[in-house]
Amino acid sequence: MDVHQRIAGLFLAMLSLFGWVTAAVLAAALLSFGPGANEPQLFWPWLFTLPIGLLIVGVALLWAFGALHAGVSLYRGRRSRALVPVAAIALLGFPLGTVAGVYALWSVWREQAPKLPPDWRHIASD
Repeated sequence: MDVHQRIAGLFLAMLSLFGWVTAAVLAAALLSFGPGANEPQLFWPWLFTLPIGLLIVGVALLWAFGALHAGVSLYRGRRSRALVPVAAIALLGFPLGTVAGVYALWSVWREQAPKLPPDWRHIASD
């Protein structure tokens, strides 16, 4: 197994924590600014911002789950179909996401290192 792919998998898995935290903070902020019993005039703006906020929270959760899945599968040596889209979206998150996305794409798309010559002692003992 390639050590660069394992490191890139750890980077993506750790980067997914930012997505989980972002979704949790946005959900808490969205619910805390809801209409109160003493302020009924806040109901209409909250009614329009609730679907948009839930959409943003859903996208953040979807990306965080995809990044965690892609990172764990890359760490285990398997390539996931979610790797390229997750790494491409991670490129937008400057500076940590850019570093993790570039490193993940490089570790998967680079040419493999030249293979070492066979171990003659192992061949001779067979």
